Amino acid sequence: MRFVLGIVLAVLAIAPVLTGCGGGGGGGSNVAGAAPGGTLGDQGAGDAPRVYDQAPAVVFIDFYSDPSPIASRYGICVVDQGRERIMRAARSANPAMKPFLYELVGCTDDQNWPNDPIGSTWITQNHPEWYLTDGSGQIIRFTHYPHLMALDPGNADYQQKWADNAIAAARAVGAEGIYIDNANSRYDWNFAAIPTRYPDRASFAAAMDSFMRNVAAILHQAGLQVIGNGSGETSTSGMWAEWNQLLDGRAYEQPPLFADGSPQEVDRRWKDILDGVQAFPDKIALMFIRQPSVVGQDLYRYYVASYLAWAGPQTYLGIMQHGSAPTPSDPLRDIRIGSPVEQAHIITGAVYEREYENGMVYVNTSRTLAATIEVPAGLTDPEANPIPSGPRVLGAHNALVLLKT
Repeated sequence: MRFVLGIVLAVLAIAPVLTGCGGGGGGGSNVAGAAPGGTLGDQGAGDAPRVYDQAPAVVFIDFYSDPSPIASRYGICVVDQGRERIMRAARSANPAMKPFLYELVGCTDDQNWPNDPIGSTWITQNHPEWYLTDGSGQIIRFTHYPHLMALDPGNADYQQKWADNAIAAARAVGAEGIYIDNANSRYDWNFAAIPTRYPDRASFAAAMDSFMRNVAAILHQAGLQVIGNGSGETSTSGMWAEWNQLLDGRAYEQPPLFADGSPQEVDRRWKDILDGVQAFPDKIALMFIRQPSVVGQDLYRYYVASYLAWAGPQTYLGIMQHGSAPTPSDPLRDIRIGSPVEQAHIITGAVYEREYENGMVYVNTSRTLAATIEVPAGLTDPEANPIPSGPRVLGAHNALVLLKT
């Protein structure tokens, strides 16, 4: 869930050239996906350009008093309700930008922040039965985000009101689609207690399935595209194997987010993401990772390289930054590698290679075995340092992104 993680997101897209777009954070905190630097809300008109903006990236334009100078770089964006002025300015600068409105499902903020289409005040006054409660009758709150109160996604009236309000909000802000956060079938990841209405995961999964099917149909009938954030759920089995057929795309959260942090679990989660991207090549895919200062340079390079190795025409890489400090220049993130000229293929052992118009990508997926690859002549690293041609040992679970001279 991106809404209260206090992280900053940029998303790189592989297209004929690297292109992308950005959008806005909601909730009562610094939001994942927010533009680099600052706190929630517009930044001052005199703010200096961030180095992060030099990448063809998705930024949350809510953080800009005037997004016009950066909008031309972006192809997809996510924006909160109530940001009509910012969206109009961005789209005026780049009419081709495709904006998605961020909305939460199955919960509402007790401070009425604009991160769900209904709001807790209206629900409390009109439909308190929509809240999920525990055995003592208390409204269930999210374990990690206690300002969020759980709602019943299986309630037909809730589904209709959610869809109606989301459609109206999307039209008001000029969005072409809805980004549904918290779209997962597992309440055990979030709830601080077991809801009496859904005493097991299967019953809650059925309720969320009802929401996704009914609401996606309503949104599509209104001419809106739909992207869902499935957190860590696998795309090729379970509910998301079916929801991927219903929706226009999916967001994949970075492996370490809710995983146990072990190398094996991180690998499993990342493989799930890559499997999902490959299983649904015609769908929009947003792949989120953390910045190098959090995961380390080697793992960061491995994530970016494997993204490049398996990215499709609608695949985006999100780089999440914790805190509000601007990110320093990152040659790997800002790389101009062009379009792929082939699919990724194994060249030796567990090493995959993929050629791009302006570069080469090598990924050693083995966690235990190094491999020797043959590096062609005329390549540099992302910082323009020449790379010698000939045999080169690529360490286990390591990768290279090289540029043609």
